[in-house]
Amino acid sequence: ALTTLYSPTSSPSDIQAANQFIEDFKVREAAQLDKHAFTLLSQYHQHKEIFHFSLHCLEHSIKFQWNSMGDETKKFFQTAVIELLEKGVVSLDEKQFIKEKIATIIVEVAKREWPQRWPDLLNILINCATKGPSQCEVALLTLKTLAEETFIYHNDEIADERKKDMSLAANQSLDLLLQFFYKISEDQYTAYKQLLNNPQANPNNMQMIQWHRKLLLTSLSTLQVFFDWAPLSNLLDPKFFFLSFLTHAMVDTSLRQVGFFFTSDISQTDYSNRFMGTYL
Repeated sequence: ALTTLYSPTSSPSDIQAANQFIEDFKVREAAQLDKHAFTLLSQYHQHKEIFHFSLHCLEHSIKFQWNSMGDETKKFFQTAVIELLEKGVVSLDEKQFIKEKIATIIVEVAKREWPQRWPDLLNILINCATKGPSQCEVALLTLKTLAEETFIYHNDEIADERKKDMSLAANQSLDLLLQFFYKISEDQYTAYKQLLNNPQANPNNMQMIQWHRKLLLTSLSTLQVFFDWAPLSNLLDPKFFFLSFLTHAMVDTSLRQVGFFFTSDISQTDYSNRFMGTYL
């Protein structure tokens, strides 16, 4: 069914039949769907369509079977989804839909467990980000999605009480998260500029330039979500040196567009004169 679904030569009727088979499978195997998913994930990592389908089954199981799971199974899920972050993405060149789906799955568990039954989640994500560039990107995507689910999106998936708990935990960890985002941004920008100034020194430099730039933009994109809800007094605390970083980054034309997002927010505050005076 998956081969038919992703084949460019499949007819519309065959694709419809394949889709129906997959939906019937998820309903028929609902109680065992997570087990099927983990089996497929362990065996078909190189087959991206099957791997993605397995992640989708895992997400479906979390969404619709969570309340019937025992405490041990829920604890197992916490460990398993972090292992997906650590081992499920081997390169920054991994398909983006794979990385985003892993982030989504971690957040689906977090929506049900964090912070009460998963108090160390944020520290785990920050630690995972130090294990390699691909882990760093997925950790950033996870934190971005978690912030969006907590503060931006308005849906009925998260009960008001749960959302309140998540909001409180995020606010209490704001300095920890900002320090992480700003360090990632500064480190990636420094490495990006160093390689950009000497791209021929190493045959792999051009690829590394793109990787550093991608992580920098992912970090700044995550920060944008925080600028939508966090107090600017925290976001622009001098101890983070973000204004100084932003001033230098906006000199780079390839980063100027994302930089303008932050300056438009800053320009409406008491920080505007200080920032614009430095930049000009």
